[in-house]
Amino acid sequence: RLLAKARHAQHMALFARALTERSGAMVDAARLEALEADAARACSAVASLAKAVPPSLARANAYLEALRQDGAALAELARTRGELDPEAEAPRLQSALVHGRRAISELK
Repeated sequence: RLLAKARHAQHMALFARALTERSGAMVDAARLEALEADAARACSAVASLAKAVPPSLARANAYLEALRQDGAALAELARTRGELDPEAEAPRLQSALVHGRRAISELK
């Protein structure tokens, strides 16, 4: 009789453990759903903000990207040659000047 009660207690403990694991999984699933909803709202907000960007700012970004590429090209020249060569850097500096001025004019 005592052995039967011990087995029953063991089965109850296993059942309780299974229920605890299931409830934990349900909580995790609810958290994931909440995170997915937050991510969807954030994506929607970013999309609406992207539509609201003025065209002049979008054009300025293109010039700023070109300016960044000019800087990267100058850094590459310095890395490959060890020092900047005035003949090699002059066209890049001129390009950077043009891109910088165009970005500023777009933002005015």
